[in-house]
Amino acid sequence: MVNEITNDGMKLMPPAPMPDYKKVIRTRVIEFNKEFTREFIVDVCKCLDKLMEYDKIMETPKEGLTIKFQIYSYGGAVDSLMFLLSKIDKMIELGYEVITHNASVAMSCGFILSIYGTVRTCTKHSTYLNHQLSAGTWGTFGGMEVDQQHFKAVEEHLEQIIRDHTHYMTYINKTGRNDIMEAKVCNDADNIYFFVKTAKAITSPTGTNWMNLFISTGASAGWNGYNYQLNCSSPSGGSAYLGKLADSNEYSVQSTSTVSYKVSGSHLMVSIPKAALGISGDSFEIQFKWSDNCVTGNFDSFYTDGDAAPLGRANFVYSV
Repeated sequence: MVNEITNDGMKLMPPAPMPDYKKVIRTRVIEFNKEFTREFIVDVCKCLDKLMEYDKIMETPKEGLTIKFQIYSYGGAVDSLMFLLSKIDKMIELGYEVITHNASVAMSCGFILSIYGTVRTCTKHSTYLNHQLSAGTWGTFGGMEVDQQHFKAVEEHLEQIIRDHTHYMTYINKTGRNDIMEAKVCNDADNIYFFVKTAKAITSPTGTNWMNLFISTGASAGWNGYNYQLNCSSPSGGSAYLGKLADSNEYSVQSTSTVSYKVSGSHLMVSIPKAALGISGDSFEIQFKWSDNCVTGNFDSFYTDGDAAPLGRANFVYSV
């Protein structure tokens, strides 16, 4: 089977005939080798109705109540898929064995159909792809609101289908605390001033991972490239602690100094002397990252826990 290729490299589904119910009754196989369009799914459901009617008239024994969906599809319309799945539910209730076979590619709607079978098979090099639901809407504001509600309901229903038909697990991370929204920096002759804003009022200081500011001066390797960490210990008495990090990927604070800081609602401001960072002269460059409630000494936690701005290995750069 040959796929057409568009200018942007996307594969188009090859044309395929609509299912022939006589052939379906004879072979008990329906091929999904085209896009899941409404017209195609309606025809598939008609074939399934004909098959169930035939089996009822012929009193087909239970071991003969089978239907196989052979899938080679990049997906299509989700609403049409929902109609088909309700038909499959009815067949399963009647005792049918529903076999889904990934003959090559089962993506999007094809993936959902493939996991819906009571028996699921695939070829050795089959490809599966599941992705977030995508859609567009237009019209009046009220009309688009209704569309969005429908979109959300369908999305939640699809997620539930995946949970019910796979070993799907939901990963819940509740470490989010201070949601960092904005960061600013400026300097004068002696100090560098950092400002950070969060979505809600900043929580009270606690532990070693509260509103950390990691700074790279480029002086040496440091911990994953960072030379200094603000709030390596919980602030006290109106002062915050600035820790000098060891020149090693093993997290270690060598020494600390105190700097001035202030929290007001969702705003935190800190003044760090340039000398405390080993910076002299008017021209310099630093990189920095804010984080909150990440695991102390675990760099991967910038991706998975609390909040980090910017995410992961990215840094803000300030150059004068």
